[in-house]
Amino acid sequence: MRNQKRMARLAAAVLACTGAGWAAQAHAQQGSVQLYGIVDTGLVSIDRGRGRETLVASGGQAASRWGLRGTEDLGGGMSALFNLEGQFDSDTGDMSTAATAGFVRRSIVGLRGAFGELTLGRDYTPAYWALLENDISRFGLFGTLQSINSLAVATPRASNGIFYATPVMGGIQLRVMHALGEGPVASPRAGDVSAVGARFGTGAFYANLSYLQMKVAGAATPAGTPVTTRKQLAGGGGYDFGTVRVTAGAGYSDPFGPGNKVTFAHVGAAMKTGAGQWLAQIIRLKTEVANGRASTLGLSYTHELSKRTNLYASYGKTSNNGAGSFPLNISQVSFAPTAAGLDVQGFMVGVRHSF
Repeated sequence: MRNQKRMARLAAAVLACTGAGWAAQAHAQQGSVQLYGIVDTGLVSIDRGRGRETLVASGGQAASRWGLRGTEDLGGGMSALFNLEGQFDSDTGDMSTAATAGFVRRSIVGLRGAFGELTLGRDYTPAYWALLENDISRFGLFGTLQSINSLAVATPRASNGIFYATPVMGGIQLRVMHALGEGPVASPRAGDVSAVGARFGTGAFYANLSYLQMKVAGAATPAGTPVTTRKQLAGGGGYDFGTVRVTAGAGYSDPFGPGNKVTFAHVGAAMKTGAGQWLAQIIRLKTEVANGRASTLGLSYTHELSKRTNLYASYGKTSNNGAGSFPLNISQVSFAPTAAGLDVQGFMVGVRHSF
C-alpha cells in the first residue's frame, strides 16, 4: 500500500513537472497584443489675422489616436512584432478623412533581435525621430515643430517601406530606410524615399542627424517626364539638467531648382515644477520663395493629474513678414494665416488622457 502511494505521488509530481514544461513552452510560443491610445481635446481661441474664432479641437498636446501592437517570442533572442495605429478627431469622432482614415499613422510587421529591428510597411522616417526628440514639447502644443512637417520641410512617414534600426552600440544607433513610391508608369520612381539617421547619447546629452531624399514628379507627367529630387536635412541635440531640459536644432528642405529652399532653426527649454512643467520654444523659418520669413513662439504649461492624465494650457504666435505665410500648429491642426503677411495667434486649454 505504501509503495502504491509513493508511486502515485511520484506520478503526480512527474505530471505536474511535465505540465509546467508544456505551459512554459506554450507561453514562449504565445505573443502579447496591446490596445493603446490617446484622447486629447481642448478649447482653442485662434486669430489667423482677420478676426478671432473659438473652436473645440482635437490633439492639442498629442494627436488623438488608437492602435494595436504586439510581439511574439520566436526563441533564440528573436521576436516578431507588429504595430497598427490610426488617428481620429476626438472633437467629432471622425475617422473618415484622408488624414485619419485607416492605420495612417503606422502599419508595420517585422522582426527584432540581436541584429536590430527590421520592419515593412508604413512607418516613421529618420527625420521624424530626429525632429520628435529635438522638439521640446514632442510634437504638441503651440510652438511645436509640427509646423515644419506641415510645410513639407520634413517627411515624417513613408509608405511601402523597408525600415532598419541597429542596436545601440557605444551610445550610437543608426536608422536606414527605403520606400517605393510606386508612381505611375510615366514616372515610376515618383514618391521613392531614401533616408538615413544617426543618434548618439551618453548620460544626459544626446545629438542626432537625419538626411532624406524624395523623388518628386513634375506638375505635368507626360510619358518620359523625369522625376526630381527633394533633399531634407534635420539635426540637433539636447541636455537634461534634471529640473531643466534644453534642446536645439536646425535643418532645411531643398527641392530641385534654384530659389526654393526652406530653412529652419529652433531652440527650446522646459522646467519642472512639482507636478507641472513649463515649456518654451522659438522657431525661425525662411523660404527663398519671395523671401518669406517668420518667427514662431510657444509658451505652455502642463500639469499631471496622474500617470495617464494631464491638463495643459498653451499660447503661441507666428509672426510673418510681408511675404511670409507660415502657420501656427498644435499637434493635430495647422492654423494658416488668411493671407500672406498676416500673423497667427492662439491660446488653448485642454485635457490629454492615454490608455
